[in-house]
Amino acid sequence: LIMKSKYILISSLLIALTFSSVQTNAATPTHIEKPINLTTGLVAWYPFDGNASDMSGNGNDGKVYGATIGDDRNGEAGKAYRFDGMKDYIDLGDKSQFDGRDSQTISLWLSISTLGQPSHGPKIRPVLSKWYSAPHGNSANRNSFLIGEKGGLQYADFASEFNNSSINSQYSVTIDKWMQWAFTFYNGEVSAFLNGDKHNNNIVNTTYIQDSSESLLVGNWYKNYASSYLTFHGSIDDIRIYNR
Repeated sequence: LIMKSKYILISSLLIALTFSSVQTNAATPTHIEKPINLTTGLVAWYPFDGNASDMSGNGNDGKVYGATIGDDRNGEAGKAYRFDGMKDYIDLGDKSQFDGRDSQTISLWLSISTLGQPSHGPKIRPVLSKWYSAPHGNSANRNSFLIGEKGGLQYADFASEFNNSSINSQYSVTIDKWMQWAFTFYNGEVSAFLNGDKHNNNIVNTTYIQDSSESLLVGNWYKNYASSYLTFHGSIDDIRIYNR
């Protein structure tokens, strides 16, 4: 319970610093004046405690395809999902709360078993994807955001109707070791966090996240992906999506 409380504290601090930096435009806020309510702006929360239910109360439950229940970051059985790097994924659906806005925060825990490749495109291992990998500006409007691992890079891509921009953050990967990732998007500014520390910040070519028609998938690209596309191999837990 003590270890669990420490991880909750770290998660709370990360989100608190993220929201404070967005509101004050300060790179590193020196203090937090009031407690952060982790339910404010929360549109989906997947603790993966034996299922893919959304515990935010918004009803954005997921459907599991192949992924299996495994140990979480505290070694507790049945508290995370394991992906085989082949065809496993969780479908969270195409919900209006997931995209189509000018601000968003995503936080999750993951343990990587096999790295992706440093090249762009299908050799990235997707962690969280509302992305079809079609040309941008197409009539279907199927790209929104992609979070993945790219040959030892923490990677995210955000798209509007006509543009997309990515951010990379280098880190030292220990295979099968849990890490906390977070990304914030605010009016065209993207920040990447690793274990509570900001690793990169970038101004991108779009000020809003497109409303994609694709389902939000955990561990995979899109339902009918080509066999040449890598998928996520490892474990994922405790996904939180905020509308700010």
